Formats: sequence, structure tokens, C-alpha cells
Amino acid sequence: RPHVGTIRFRDRVEVLLCDLPGLRHGAHLDKELGRRVLRHTYRSRALAFVVNVARGVAADTDALQEVEMMREEACLFDP
Repeated sequence: RPHVGTIRFRDRVEVLLCDLPGLRHGAHLDKELGRRVLRHTYRSRALAFVVNVARGVAADTDALQEVEMMREEACLFDP
């Protein structure tokens, strides 16, 4: 389930943050509740992808491949 938060700076600038946990390949097709997660990105002006690169040798995908997959899913999403 996505978590939403706000950062308020002293000069009254606010930044809304949304954590989208568990975004998977095919999310834009509503696999594993993907559309429910991706709808939180629709009105965003910018997306920042954070990937755990300290996963060890057992990781089945490269961190760069994971970022590319998340970017692609966000781009393919059409509410």
C-alpha cells in the first residue's frame, strides 16, 4: 500500500512524496494491484526511483534493469 508524506521547507515550499512499494513488471496492466499503486503517480511532476543496490549476489536482476522497468511501467500507465 502506498505511503504519502509532505516535506515543508522554511520558505513555505512543499514537496509531496509517495512511496510505491512492490512495483512489478506488468503493473500498468493491473498485475498485482499495479494500477492502484500507479494511479498515485499520475499527477506527479517528477518521479525519483530508489532501488536497493545492496542486495548481494542473490539478486536476480540488475539495479539498472529494475529502474528501467519502473520507469517503463510509469510511462505505460494510462488511467
